[in-house]
Amino acid sequence: MQIKEIINKLRDQTETAGVVAPQEAEKLKKILNWVHKEKPGKLTARKYVLIFLKQLVLDVEAWLKIQSLPTSAEAFKRMSPTQRYWYRDLFPLWLRNYDPKFYKWKRSLMKGEYASADRELIKPLIDRI
Repeated sequence: MQIKEIINKLRDQTETAGVVAPQEAEKLKKILNWVHKEKPGKLTARKYVLIFLKQLVLDVEAWLKIQSLPTSAEAFKRMSPTQRYWYRDLFPLWLRNYDPKFYKWKRSLMKGEYASADRELIKPLIDRI
């Protein structure tokens, strides 16, 4: 997926989310505004930014499909416990809640300042879920 395709999909998803879940759409708007301010070549050159945006588009797509179902219970039954926890609880919560450090993680993401230091903390949590 190329950066322009990602941006177009994110724009469409943000519009759809604005109708389905306006509160959750606010974070998507902020991310879209941030992405629009950057040059496409700069975004493409940033490995972690590209990975983040691709995964965001995939997660939003799945989340919107679940939201469009008359009852999401059936969809959640078919998911693994980890997927269910992500799409039912964590992802909507992340979208909905205000992040006071949003500007910091955008800057860190652009600089590629992420390391796997949290791996030892996150791995046991994932295994437990």
